[in-house]
Amino acid sequence: SPSTKASRGAPFRGGGSRGGPPRGGPRGRGGRGGRPAARVPYGDHYRPDPAGRSEEFRAQHQRPGSERSSLVVMARDLPANVSEADLSEAFGRIGRISRIWTMPHKRRALVEFQEQRYVARTFELAKSGALGGIHVVESSIIRIMHRGDGFPAPNRVLLLVFYRAEPSLPVSMEMLHAACSRFGQVCRAVMFRKGPSCQLHAMVEFAHIEQAVTAKARLNGLDFFDGCCTVKVDFALPPELTIVRNTPDAFDFTRDPSIQQEPGPPHRVTPVLLLSGLDSGVFTCDRLFNLICLYGNVIGICLLSRPPGQQLPPGQPPPPPGPLIGAYVEVGDVASACRVGSCLDGARMFGSCLRVSPTPLARLTKDSAPHGVALDRALPDKSPGFVDYSDCANNRFTTPRQAASNKPAPPFRTLYYWNCPPGIQEHQLRRVFDEAKCPLPTSTLRFSNARATDKSSGGMAQWPNAMLSTEALVLANNRELVGLGQQERGGNFVLRLRFADRAIGQKEDAEQD
Repeated sequence: SPSTKASRGAPFRGGGSRGGPPRGGPRGRGGRGGRPAARVPYGDHYRPDPAGRSEEFRAQHQRPGSERSSLVVMARDLPANVSEADLSEAFGRIGRISRIWTMPHKRRALVEFQEQRYVARTFELAKSGALGGIHVVESSIIRIMHRGDGFPAPNRVLLLVFYRAEPSLPVSMEMLHAACSRFGQVCRAVMFRKGPSCQLHAMVEFAHIEQAVTAKARLNGLDFFDGCCTVKVDFALPPELTIVRNTPDAFDFTRDPSIQQEPGPPHRVTPVLLLSGLDSGVFTCDRLFNLICLYGNVIGICLLSRPPGQQLPPGQPPPPPGPLIGAYVEVGDVASACRVGSCLDGARMFGSCLRVSPTPLARLTKDSAPHGVALDRALPDKSPGFVDYSDCANNRFTTPRQAASNKPAPPFRTLYYWNCPPGIQEHQLRRVFDEAKCPLPTSTLRFSNARATDKSSGGMAQWPNAMLSTEALVLANNRELVGLGQQERGGNFVLRLRFADRAIGQKEDAEQD
């Protein structure tokens, strides 16, 4: 029979005589018969593709520099806790994005644009450092392809895969429900282990597809615990979950507790939250209060020098705080805790990303944190590591009238300011921010209210982005304005700040359009 090997350098591969073309032309995969193999350029001739791949498949996976340019870039060496939503926001400013494929366990991600000019623009911005230090390299594929024909269609069920899990920090059903319920109603959830390494997987079913889409974008790529347990989120294939009875690893949250066959894990949210990713050189209890008080009354704050799951050997003194610290924060009620989590989780400030996680603690005291974790006069300014704010006058939700006047909003580049002296000028307001050592606003707008002009004044201040406005709020909110006049009831004015829901002039521009 004829040899199935082509001579070295021969323009054809497959069946046929040695050194010559295959008899009868290509005969499928490897010349073993079947459907005709695709013809691939090989020098001045064409040879069958040994894998039998179609021309469309090869065009989508062609390497850059060939006839068709790549629409995909690879972001490498990503910092920790970068979610899919963060990548969409960063690269979405460059151009329209078709798809993002994250690899959180490798700190990488693939970003596919809709047009080639956005790819060139990405490399230009990366070289100039405008992408915030994200390292971007050229990808070897044209289009992002999922296994099979495409990606799973968006549905109400998400598949979560946990990487770099720590045995000392197990993921419970209560924690899974609390993390996912911030984005919508969780109907059912199940946890299981898969593979030789018994890797933890979870499937969560939401009530609506929109809630699942939001949860996927916000959770994909985050660390479930500080520094470990990175989660990758994708849409699952099953359209819904079926749970026969409630167990610690499978729970139906829509079932009436009175008919539960087995007691399930509690899934209530407590008013005590764990915040991580705080810059130890900036944050104190008072500055963290300036941020949290926008979403509810703050009862107490306890700063942490290390993650709660990290244990110290017996007798070893606690180490000094590192560049990033955490904090336990107790707010007035569960609704306030939900507002803090939904508005501040993923917010960026002072070069780091703030993460908000639920805790099983019902109340916060100085002894709530394990030994050696709580900070006490270990900050650079010697401020205390635990402060009780239950009687603080700067809490904004003490009465129903005060609570109704506050409108919690996520970080935005524009801030509302009020409770300033009447007739305060722009240069005086900028001096207040300058004395607080925070970024200066690029523009300000003073409100003209005839009824309040003689008592106080307010307006709007705007920064280039939400990160700078958040830093200004942390440093300048609740700041006493010394030397700018006295209030009617005595005492100096105290600057109040909160995030706005629109930019300066946006409403006026919309009316003109």
